[in-house]
Amino acid sequence: MLLNLIGVHMEVQKKDVFGRFSLSSVPRAVEDVIARSYKSGIMMDNGLALNETAADIYRRCDGKTTIGDLIKTYGITYAIDHETATGDVQSVLSHLVDHQAIII
Repeated sequence: MLLNLIGVHMEVQKKDVFGRFSLSSVPRAVEDVIARSYKSGIMMDNGLALNETAADIYRRCDGKTTIGDLIKTYGITYAIDHETATGDVQSVLSHLVDHQAIII
């Protein structure tokens, strides 16, 4: 089931670590948002700019990778603890949802 809350689409499911979505949620990029990759990140046509690490998370929002897997991969890639990885991924995903760049 999808809800449209002030233009933000979010799948309704059991809430987990984030309160907004669960570790088993699968984010995907919104198809009509144009994202251009640059050396230091991504610029989107909706005015959103992502630094290199946020861009890495966004690129993995492929409709197949769970949030739990995003956290695990992010932690390993950047050699950070699970708590820090969880907070960073939560922050980026929340920002992307708020700017209608991804659907969860």
